[in-house]
Amino acid sequence: MLPMTKRILFVDDEPSVLELYELLFKRQQWEMDFAADGFQALKLMAASSYDAVVSDMRMPQLNGAQLLHEVARLHPRTARFIISGYSDREMVMECLPGTHQFLSKPFVIDDIRTKVLRSMEANEWLVTDAMRDIVAKLFTLPSLPTSYFQLLRAIESPDATGEEVGAIISRDPAMTAKLLQLVNSAFFGLPRAISNPIEAVLHLGMATVRSLALGLHIVTEFNQYQTVQFPVQTLMDHCVRTANAARRIAQHEGAESSLVDGAFTAGLLMDIGTLVMVQNLAPEFEKAHELSRCEKKPLWQAERDVLGVSHAEIGGYLLALWGLPVPIVEAVLHHHEPHRCTSREFSPLVCVHVSNALEHLPREDDAPFTVPEVNAEWIDELGMTDRLQDWRQLLNDSRTE
Repeated sequence: MLPMTKRILFVDDEPSVLELYELLFKRQQWEMDFAADGFQALKLMAASSYDAVVSDMRMPQLNGAQLLHEVARLHPRTARFIISGYSDREMVMECLPGTHQFLSKPFVIDDIRTKVLRSMEANEWLVTDAMRDIVAKLFTLPSLPTSYFQLLRAIESPDATGEEVGAIISRDPAMTAKLLQLVNSAFFGLPRAISNPIEAVLHLGMATVRSLALGLHIVTEFNQYQTVQFPVQTLMDHCVRTANAARRIAQHEGAESSLVDGAFTAGLLMDIGTLVMVQNLAPEFEKAHELSRCEKKPLWQAERDVLGVSHAEIGGYLLALWGLPVPIVEAVLHHHEPHRCTSREFSPLVCVHVSNALEHLPREDDAPFTVPEVNAEWIDELGMTDRLQDWRQLLNDSRTE
């Protein structure tokens, strides 16, 4: 349930549009304010805090992208939405770092309300001051330059296909997250959620993917990781193995294609919160890393000891804020603690939780990880204990293929 009162700021230079917003949200128990331009919006935000800002892209003097960049800098806890038309695609690329979700023109009334409400529900996951403070510091996701250069080579090839480009993107969790954020936004008006990078490339097209890759490369350079002695590539490799294993389990169980794709994507993105910590919270992460090594405890528990939250919670929050499908968000959020999820059905969470444990490399003396274990009690609650041995054998067999 949402709290009784939320504050939302709508920004548009058309009075009729602001009236539409007021009509759209009048049944919500929210306080609404309206600004005719970006400067007026910033003035209102300086005087009062807001839970969300919804701004049109094309406005005089200070456009929507510029406004949301300022909002991200000055009020990072505020959920940020941009509304744009088809002709604004190049401008959309410019505002990726400052925007949580994209909403499309012409207006789809229920879609706008649903998107905003869902992000506000995601904001309710920030139940502690520690989580609120952490999220306030987060701006970008890291992306490895290896994937970036591979992607550009593929896109520039005259023989490139969407399948090839999507396969390259699927090897990079950060790039996958941003790609899915964009393709699942109302800006593209798709009738259903997309959870497969290959399918996303086919919908977005090569030009958009190239722009997205360029933007990611600019804001996320590999040198940013070097302040912390952390094996990023090892972590990424584990995510890819987990994603493949999760997909195999889902396929083995005869799951529908959306669950199979969701299991793969959730496995790929399950540790995206760790990459965010490495980039944005290096000193705190380094302290958690050392605590994990000294006390021989899982890194996610050490993160919670130091920061009050774990990488799973940060990752789950960000993906929910971006509007990714709920099963993927749940799998990322709960992959270390699946018993905290209310669902008791076969889902991407089951596949990812099991795969994360069964595909983890044995821990070396100086590694920052402890080997996760399958929550056997939870699996038993699901009535899947007999399936667990089959999944072990399935993954063992796949390693010998």
